[in-house]
Amino acid sequence: MLLSDAKEGDVVKIESLDCGHCMRNRLTSMGLYKGCEIKVIQSSGQGPIVISLKDSRLALGHNMANRMTVSPA
Repeated sequence: MLLSDAKEGDVVKIESLDCGHCMRNRLTSMGLYKGCEIKVIQSSGQGPIVISLKDSRLALGHNMANRMTVSPA
């Protein structure tokens, strides 16, 4: 499933980043890579998707979230 499909409170593992080189570099520089576990804090139909990664919170736009394939952790 895509990260944008995950519900609030779900803990998921990133399976793949289906994007170009520039976006992949941006995501990995934020600490998001294949095999990484994240928790979805906020995911509404509109606005950014807020995730928790270790001790940090990140806000991702739907375009980025639609390019990340995840599975339940």
